[in-house]
Amino acid sequence: MRALALGTVAGATTNSYLAVGLGGAMYQSPNAVDWTAIASPGSGDLHAVVFLTDKYVVAGSAGSILYSTNLADWTAANSNTSESLNALAARAGLAVAVGDNGT
Repeated sequence: MRALALGTVAGATTNSYLAVGLGGAMYQSPNAVDWTAIASPGSGDLHAVVFLTDKYVVAGSAGSILYSTNLADWTAANSNTSESLNALAARAGLAVAVGDNGT
């Protein structure tokens, strides 16, 4: 696994951890002990994840950015780059990604 975030998905009353990693791997946990694999919309490497207001945001290889409010349905966002995105930072409703070659 490459990154971990904690948040509360839509309709939930408890927090969920989301871990992401190589080959599009995604795992969810209510307690950071018991993990369940969840379906990933792709097979590209995932390098970063943050929880932003009401959604998880994930970034990875080839400029991929995905977001979900329920950890089941993922939407792709346009990053305007094909470089790998390696880290995310979030604050006040805004997420910023950084990546390879000055991205």
